[in-house]
Amino acid sequence: MGVQINGTNDTISDSDSGFSLGGTNNRLRLYGATSGYVEISAHATSASNTLTLPTGNGSSGQYLQTNGSGALSWVTPAAGGKLIKYERSSGYKTQESGTSTSWTNTSFTATFTPTSSSNKVLVVVTPIHLTARDGYSTSVDLARTVGGTTTQIGTGVLSVSEGLTSTYDNNYHDVDNTLFYEDSPNTTSQITYRIVWKVQGGSNQRYIFTNSKYSFFHFFEIAS
Repeated sequence: MGVQINGTNDTISDSDSGFSLGGTNNRLRLYGATSGYVEISAHATSASNTLTLPTGNGSSGQYLQTNGSGALSWVTPAAGGKLIKYERSSGYKTQESGTSTSWTNTSFTATFTPTSSSNKVLVVVTPIHLTARDGYSTSVDLARTVGGTTTQIGTGVLSVSEGLTSTYDNNYHDVDNTLFYEDSPNTTSQITYRIVWKVQGGSNQRYIFTNSKYSFFHFFEIAS
C-alpha cells in the first residue's frame, strides 16, 4: 500500500518499503516557513550510496564523520596543534665573556606560565650573538626553573665554531643565532627560562651577546 505522484520531471513514492524520489531532477527541496529552501541533490552515478545518520544531535562544535561505509557519527575535533597563547619578553643584553668549559648561567631570563600542564611550549630566543676563537667553539643551551628546581632541557642546541662563521677580527669569529626548543614542562606554575653557555676546547676568552644588543624570548603555548 502506498501513494505515488508522477510528474514530468519527478517521481515521489511512499510505500511499505520506504520513501523515494526519482525522475530526471533527483533532488529534494525543503522549503522554509516564509521563504527559501534547502536542497539535497543526488550525484549523477549508476552506483547506489546510503548514508546513515547518527542518533541524537551531537554536541556543540562536533562534526559529522563517515566511516567510509556510509555510517555517520558525531566527532569532536582534535585540539592538538592549536596556538593557545603567545608572549614575548625582551631585554637589552650586555656583552658577557668567559672561559669556562662547564655550563654557566647568563643574566638573560624570562618567565612564562602555561595554561595547561599537558600543553607544549615552543621557546624561541633571538638573536643570540656568539663569538668563538682559535679553532674552538662556543655553545648555548636552555635551562628551565620551576619551583626552585632547575633543569637543563637541551643538549647544547646552539654552537659557533671559529673558522665556520663570519670574521670578527684575526682570531675571533662570530654570528647571530636563533634558538628553537619545544618544551613539555608538565606544569601550570610559572617557569623561568634562562640562557646558559660554555666554551669547548682551549681556555681563551669567548663572548655571548657580543657588542651588546636587544634579544627576545618568544613563547608559543600549543595544545597537545
